[in-house]
Amino acid sequence: MLESSESVVLAKPLEISPSPEEIGGYKGNFSYLQTVTWRIVKVWKGSFASGETVSTTARISTSEPCSGWDAVLDYQ
Repeated sequence: MLESSESVVLAKPLEISPSPEEIGGYKGNFSYLQTVTWRIVKVWKGSFASGETVSTTARISTSEPCSGWDAVLDYQ
């Protein structure tokens, strides 16, 4: 898996939007786009540099366990 990846990095989340506190008020099944801003800590492969910031966006759904919803709950 890592051999076929363009980049392999260790990154620390700086900002999560919407925040876990905002999400906590939602009820029932729902989905939303979550954007995370990361600071690159270490680079093993790829064109990123340590200290650089990047953003990722993913769709999170309470009805799809593989979407990352469990990670959001753990963060809270």
